[in-house]
Amino acid sequence: MNKCVQVISAIAIVLLVAACGSGPAGVPEPDRVATGVAEAKAIAATLTAAAPTVAPTQQVAQIIPTNPSAPTATTEPTAEPPTATALPPTATALLPTLKPTVAAPKPPTPTNTPVPQRADPFVPGGGDPKGLIGRMLLPGYDGVPQVDVPVFSQQIVFRLFVYDPDFGNNDGAGINSVDMQIADPNGLVVQSRTEQNAAYCVFGGGEPECSVWKFAEHNNQWPNGTPVCRGQGYQAIMTVDAKNDNNDGALWRFNFDIDGNYPQC
Repeated sequence: MNKCVQVISAIAIVLLVAACGSGPAGVPEPDRVATGVAEAKAIAATLTAAAPTVAPTQQVAQIIPTNPSAPTATTEPTAEPPTATALPPTATALLPTLKPTVAAPKPPTPTNTPVPQRADPFVPGGGDPKGLIGRMLLPGYDGVPQVDVPVFSQQIVFRLFVYDPDFGNNDGAGINSVDMQIADPNGLVVQSRTEQNAAYCVFGGGEPECSVWKFAEHNNQWPNGTPVCRGQGYQAIMTVDAKNDNNDGALWRFNFDIDGNYPQC
């Protein structure tokens, strides 16, 4: 831009001089003007050739770090997120479960409900009832309701159910006592007992159950110490002492067998 100003100023000066000054005598006015213009162009060309060409100044951006002591990093490394480390599970102490206190159940109140009667097997047997009503029962015996010839092996029990219909129909009505015996096949009495009260059981006991004679618990012997023998033809004999003298001496009897690991009779 300075170069253009200088050229324009030179031309203006030349023109002013040519217009105001007087040229040589005898030179016409148009020639002087032309000559002045030519001189002005020559001066402008000279000035233009003399003026050094200046290259445009290039501005270089310079990055100055904020902290001169810190190294300049072109690319800032990306920080990786920390790896999550699984923590071991915290052991939780389990408190013992407290069971609710349960009150002990109260025992049932006893009642006077009668025990139902069991239909024991019986034997028809024989004898002379003399107006009394009776039946020979086999408590706990396995078999049909009526047994012609019972067979005992490890234990034995039987009873007499008897009453006088003139005194009632319950067991023992009109009865003073019952004599009960067992005789082995050789005719030896091995058990003898008198029962005063019903139920009339050969080895004692009574309601609700008669006592059972278990051979192994008594060294395989009868109550009088006679060894038990295996065989047929045992006899059960029951004699009744009745309150009515006309019925006194009524008799029931039946036969039975003993089987098992015993000596032969």
